[in-house]
Amino acid sequence: ILYKLGRDYMKKSIILLGLLILLSPLSVSASSKISEAKVKEVNLPSDEKMAFASGENVSFDGRDLEINAYLINRSNYVKIRDVAALLKETPAKFDLAYDKERQSVIISKGKNYKDPFSFKEDKMKKEEIVKETRQKIVDDKGQEIELKGYFIDGYNYFRLRDLGKVLDFGVAYDFKNQKVLLN
Repeated sequence: ILYKLGRDYMKKSIILLGLLILLSPLSVSASSKISEAKVKEVNLPSDEKMAFASGENVSFDGRDLEINAYLINRSNYVKIRDVAALLKETPAKFDLAYDKERQSVIISKGKNYKDPFSFKEDKMKKEEIVKETRQKIVDDKGQEIELKGYFIDGYNYFRLRDLGKVLDFGVAYDFKNQKVLLN
């Protein structure tokens, strides 16, 4: 009896294993097609990255808005001037100036930025190969501010979370509603 049970068990195991082997190429093929659609693999030199126009939903103090942003390595990068315009008339306000002699952007905390906030532009490219920016940023006392950024289509874009730390505004992500929260 034990011999017969063992033999039946062995047959079922072999049949099950055979089915798994037959079906596995189908599942691998299906999953690889899905991942190909989501991820675009590009070989780039080490100093270049792939930037994608960010489609992130953004909320600023409870108000939904669209911002010009690129997604690079799963982080949103924005123009510093857009952040200045968005934060004017808030406690985190700051002004921007450019010092041609020192070739530096100067951030002055506590001052209102003069230009209006520009909402989503249609001319942003869907994807772009980008390089790190060499733009020097200093505060109004001349102290250099370390910000990693990228030069994209004639503008410098900086990581939104890094700007939040430097300029004292909050950046969070609401996973439930898939929304970037600024306050």
